[in-house]
Amino acid sequence: LWALWDAPFPLPARSAVPRLLRRVCAQPLAAQTPSARRLSAFPLQRPFAHPLRARYVDAAATSAEINANGADFGGERLIMGIVRDITERKKAEKQTADDLKSMTILQRLGVQTTQQNKTMEEILNEVVESAINITDSDKGNLQLFDPETNTLRIAASRGYNQDFLEYFAIMDKKLSAACTISLKTLEQVFIPDICTHSIFADNPALDILLAENISSVQSTPLISSTGQVLGMISTHSAKTNKYSERELRLMKLIARLSADFIERKQNEIAIRKQTALLNSVN
Repeated sequence: LWALWDAPFPLPARSAVPRLLRRVCAQPLAAQTPSARRLSAFPLQRPFAHPLRARYVDAAATSAEINANGADFGGERLIMGIVRDITERKKAEKQTADDLKSMTILQRLGVQTTQQNKTMEEILNEVVESAINITDSDKGNLQLFDPETNTLRIAASRGYNQDFLEYFAIMDKKLSAACTISLKTLEQVFIPDICTHSIFADNPALDILLAENISSVQSTPLISSTGQVLGMISTHSAKTNKYSERELRLMKLIARLSADFIERKQNEIAIRKQTALLNSVN
């Protein structure tokens, strides 16, 4: 108990937790140790709580919390403390924070896509930014599909070097990459480790990705309300196995918002062209 502010606090095996306080409270408190000085600063006449990192003998490091109370008795300072494993509480707090962050990003993007004073380029950059933030990725790009050439062309990106942007500027189904697989299948593609995936064997794209410090990638297609492909949103991470099922689901929500926006813009452009043509005839 006394050393927990100076070093990671050792917990016994989970099966021995009831013996925890009997063991650690038997350790004396040296008056001049850093722990003693820290403890002396606490208001021991009322309870206090302090977070710490702890480690079970038979498990990995975990989050813990000490709840303690103290009093002076017979000229001695007495302290009673209880150490609790708060791992599950920390997980729940993180999940709540992540959910709030995701909802905020999605709400903001939804508002952005309805603003008439925003250009298409500005909104596509907002989409890329949102995709990177919602998945905690390192880089991201959005490609638009050209139906005349059946290719994907980068329309917005963040975080890449020029070599990457030039190599992936125009992609068709003959090339091997996560985005082209997704283009063929119209399904989300997740590659947890580019170094072990078959599509990158003897593929010059692998060197481009490694130069960018990329280890994993996900590509999610942008599909219109009529089932037509409109583009692709991809994110990259330096971590292997980066994307969880939750993050991949969030990317599908980003893709849905993006596809609705692109489809609406394309319809507006088509209507303007048709109106201009009719006016020129009249």
